[in-house]
Amino acid sequence: MSLHGAPPLRDPAIRTDVLLASGVKLLVMPVVAFVLARYAFGLDATETFALTTLGALPTAQNVFNYAQRYDAAVPVARDAVLLTTVGSVPVLVVIAALLH
Repeated sequence: MSLHGAPPLRDPAIRTDVLLASGVKLLVMPVVAFVLARYAFGLDATETFALTTLGALPTAQNVFNYAQRYDAAVPVARDAVLLTTVGSVPVLVVIAALLH
């Protein structure tokens, strides 16, 4: 419902913020989760897979709810939720192929 009437990435002023936030969520967070799980905590393959997968999940809808409630960066939150939801599918497939 938050996407109705508002095409994603339409505003060039926030495009960089949205792409940076989405890139960090989809690429950096799973890598950090993997490195911490495997090397810092010494977890086994199954636990490392689970934590890496959790790191790759999309930005929660709560981010949009908080942004809307406090009227802070609503378009950025809305677009980041959309991009990470769509982008998490291929990232999760790659993680599954590499780790499981």
